[in-house]
Amino acid sequence: MHSLKDFLVDGKVTETRSYLRWENPALAQNGEGRISPVIPGCQVILTVIGKDGKAKLQNHIFKIPNAEGRGKEGLTPS
Repeated sequence: MHSLKDFLVDGKVTETRSYLRWENPALAQNGEGRISPVIPGCQVILTVIGKDGKAKLQNHIFKIPNAEGRGKEGLTPS
């Protein structure tokens, strides 16, 4: 069994706002019944920089596995 200490990373946490361009946006049926690009209201994307200055995770999006029938691929929380 893991404890919180197993997941701690030395360093500090900062929050910024940025805009990433997605080449293939998600499509869904909008309120008018038309298919259109959609985006979540807020998407958490994180980068973890190690003590050596190199990215351990870069622009990472966590997913919830087996949510809403999505299987191992998972569901992106928003």
